[in-house]
Amino acid sequence: MTDLSPAFASQFHVSVLSPEPHAWGLDYYAEVIQCVLGVIDSHLADRDYFLGDGFSFVDALMYPSATSSTTRLECGLDPYPALCRWRDRVGASGRRSRLGSLGKPVLTPRSPNEPRSGGRRQSLRGNVS
Repeated sequence: MTDLSPAFASQFHVSVLSPEPHAWGLDYYAEVIQCVLGVIDSHLADRDYFLGDGFSFVDALMYPSATSSTTRLECGLDPYPALCRWRDRVGASGRRSRLGSLGKPVLTPRSPNEPRSGGRRQSLRGNVS
């Protein structure tokens, strides 16, 4: 499961931050993410939470990826029913309020062919020259 965060970070870079997204990067990271999400979905098929029957720090760490990063995937979490049930379970629980702003997108994804406005690179702190 540790491969998911680096894969989403790299996918974010090539799809959102890169001035000119490259198809090979988009395809590669989409494949890595799908593979890892498949493993996670299998893991959650017979349990309510990552470590069994109770909410844990692992659920808190995984929730942002399941609610924010997956919005950049063409099909979202639809192909992963156990992961969808887990996301909905955590989101509906009182624990979700403890997670605060986790899972809220920082930047709006753009399509790979959409040009950047003004030729300026956008960072998490604003526009960078």
